[in-house]
Amino acid sequence: YFKFNLFKFLTNLDLSQNQLDYLSNDIFELNEYLTYLNLSSNLFKLFSLNIFYNREFLLYLDLSFNQIENILYEKESSYLFSKIDLRNNNLTLFNLDMITQISNLTYLDLSFNRLNAINLTTTSFLNQIRHFDLSMNQLKEFDRHFFFKFISLIDLNLSCNKFEEFRDESLGGMTNLEYLNLSHNRIKNIHEDVFETLIVLKKLDLSVNKLREFGQLTFYFCFHLKYLNLSRYNLE
Repeated sequence: YFKFNLFKFLTNLDLSQNQLDYLSNDIFELNEYLTYLNLSSNLFKLFSLNIFYNREFLLYLDLSFNQIENILYEKESSYLFSKIDLRNNNLTLFNLDMITQISNLTYLDLSFNRLNAINLTTTSFLNQIRHFDLSMNQLKEFDRHFFFKFISLIDLNLSCNKFEEFRDESLGGMTNLEYLNLSHNRIKNIHEDVFETLIVLKKLDLSVNKLREFGQLTFYFCFHLKYLNLSRYNLE
């Protein structure tokens, strides 16, 4: 296999649209200034973050359009990324506890996978995440206090999943959330307190669901809302 040791000062590397399905742990061993790595559109099914163990510079990792079914990592290791793109893979389960070991991660894209569950057991706040995309999956529900750990989240996309109901506090805790997309789900019911803590919300897309009516207090605390999409309903 090819190693990139000759390019000591390499910062950007594009390996997209190849036939790669494996990388050795030492392939980027001497590329200490590498900040952008594009591995999209390859043949990875299993990917290990150990390639980037204790690196100081790698910030943007693009793994989109592969066949990834699982991400491996060491529980005692630390990783440094600001953006991870995992769009268009074959993930059915994702362990968010991994995020506690990734310093400075602000952007995570898991859209266009086959996710039906998200594991999160850590008691730590995931306060570095700003943008989180879970659209185009098969998610049906989250644990009641799942989003209470995402206190810094600004943009959340849950469109094109299988949600049917959002209960009290199911979206609670995200006091910095500005953009929320719940469109193209199967939502029949939204409890009146669901948006209570989303006090800085500016854009809310609820289009293409199965709602027939809203409670009088549903949007009572959305003081800063500028965009509201309720299209394609049979509202009464």
